[in-house]
Amino acid sequence: FKQMRQALASRIVEASSDGAGTNLLLVVDGLDQLSAFSSGESGLQNPTQPLVDWLPISLSLRIILSCESGSGVATALQQRRPKPHVFSLESMSLKERGDLIRGKLWEYGKKLEEKASDNQLRLLLGRQPGSLSPLWLCLACDELRSFGQFERVSERIKKLGSTLPLLLGEVLERLEK
Repeated sequence: FKQMRQALASRIVEASSDGAGTNLLLVVDGLDQLSAFSSGESGLQNPTQPLVDWLPISLSLRIILSCESGSGVATALQQRRPKPHVFSLESMSLKERGDLIRGKLWEYGKKLEEKASDNQLRLLLGRQPGSLSPLWLCLACDELRSFGQFERVSERIKKLGSTLPLLLGEVLERLEK
């Protein structure tokens, strides 16, 4: 991880100092999820500091990062000078998550039942904590749209991994077969 961090930092400096007036944009999603990889090697009081100390401050570079608001990475970023601009994104509402599922399945001419006796949409939205994540919902929809047995969709929903790592494990297992 340390070598990767150093290589990326030097590539960013090299690319942004080429003199051509190039503007760069770096997007890193879930930076706080990398803290487990860096904490063992850093030996620092704040194991998240190495995740942000390589980020250049005064180059022709714009950086968009995402992390949990209460994470150590968020705290480390707030201690940087100049302070970063922070935009908080609220979690998706139940309606928005339902709309995401409907839209994702509609792209492929599919839909989930929403009748009182067999509400597959409600069943999928109830698979928490995964159903709170847009990525988990998209992966679950991809799994369901490729599931060929319409009469067993509710059963398949109940068996979906309820967390992102569990669902990703199922997807990888299916792909390996």
